[in-house]
Amino acid sequence: MIEQEKVNMWELMQSIRQYVYVGKKIDEQLEQKVYAIEATDPEKARIIKEEMLFYVRQKTPTF
Repeated sequence: MIEQEKVNMWELMQSIRQYVYVGKKIDEQLEQKVYAIEATDPEKARIIKEEMLFYVRQKTPTF
């Protein structure tokens, strides 16, 4: 039973790592968009930073 639990936990950790990877990629993409938008529309860039980028960073765990 303990061995099965170890297997289950390992699978769960792999899933979490995948979610973290996707979260970091979304973060990188949003950050690049913010930098591109800041030059032409600082207010829109601020909103994206505060509403979207902040949320992504809050929900993406770090290891």
